Amino acid sequence: MLAQLAWRNLWRMPRRTVIILVSIIIGTWGMVFMKSLMTGIMHQMIDNGIRTLTGHVQVHKRGYFNDPSIDYMMADTKDLSEMVQGLPGDVVGSRRVKVPGVVSNARHSSGIVIAGIVPEDEARVSFIGSAVTEGRYLTQGDGYGILIGESLARKFDTQVGKKLVLTSQDARGNISSGGYRIVGIFRAELDATEEGFAFILLPSAQEMLKMGDAISELCLLGPHADQAPRLRQWLESRIDTQTYEVMTWKELMPLITATLDIWDGFMYIWYAILFIAMSFGLVNTMLIAVYERFRELGVLRAIGMKSRWIIAQISIEAVWLLIMGIALGDLLTFVSVEWLHHVGGINLSAYAASAEQMGFPKIIVPLFHVRDLAIPNAFVLFLGIMVNLYPAVKAGRIPPVEAMTYN
Repeated sequence: MLAQLAWRNLWRMPRRTVIILVSIIIGTWGMVFMKSLMTGIMHQMIDNGIRTLTGHVQVHKRGYFNDPSIDYMMADTKDLSEMVQGLPGDVVGSRRVKVPGVVSNARHSSGIVIAGIVPEDEARVSFIGSAVTEGRYLTQGDGYGILIGESLARKFDTQVGKKLVLTSQDARGNISSGGYRIVGIFRAELDATEEGFAFILLPSAQEMLKMGDAISELCLLGPHADQAPRLRQWLESRIDTQTYEVMTWKELMPLITATLDIWDGFMYIWYAILFIAMSFGLVNTMLIAVYERFRELGVLRAIGMKSRWIIAQISIEAVWLLIMGIALGDLLTFVSVEWLHHVGGINLSAYAASAEQMGFPKIIVPLFHVRDLAIPNAFVLFLGIMVNLYPAVKAGRIPPVEAMTYN
């Protein structure tokens, strides 16, 4: 009966009820939508990082991660080759040579990472297989072919069919170089990737650098990033961990890992800010409702209604408001996310340079999970009930005699 009475009391003053409902809806929407937006940004940052030659797990010779030079090449690859053959069926791998070098033509030169790849394997592990926008992807017959990024092509004022020279230190400590013809130009999420990498065949890199059959790293990609620790354990049980080190994507991308932790903390601060703003409206509205019904509540006390029933009634009114506001706020979030998916996300291309410096993708697409509703909804409902106890208790303590004379 109290729930029914509380519901009817809410709509005695529909304007006041709608105002507080709008405040709860906006507060809930702000919490859940921001969570969806941050989840989308983090998911894209992680996915971009993983697909940009990082993978879920990498195997290197110890010391290579801190000093990615040819001095830390993995010369004995027999064990690694056998390990690749024995990988779980849902895991794909790619062998690479990856060393710092210089790319140049007749007019320009720039520092770059030279990546020697096996085209078929690399296409399954990283973005490069589907990123070529001009020309074509590397094939096994492209012994002197090279893939470069759009930003580098613009910087060098070059195009498909033109020639570039790669220079780096070889395994003997000498400077070695080779001429390569551009067979394709790729596009990446970040301009730094387009300017910072050049791809040639693995045998071509090994020949230029006089590495024999040695490689720099083994990159593995599983079905999901969360499975990286388990894959790491599987690898460490099969290789010599004194010689090689196995690293997951979280260790390979420390900046993104730190950003994830920072954003998790920021979300709780954001929840607190929005709730504080919303709670003022809720408390003020319920106090006004109490004072408008001061005489009525006093009469109820006078005819024998217990204080705890009045407190329960006012609290139930707040619960009705919170439940309606939370439900409509969640619905508004779902509609907002679906609309942004429909229009292709939030385009930051106009601020591409600033977004890239912060690690943000050029287009942000929110990612909505039903499980993301749990924390903000519980936050609003629980704390909303807590802050409403003040006007509820005040209503329960109204002296009947004072209320009967109240004007």
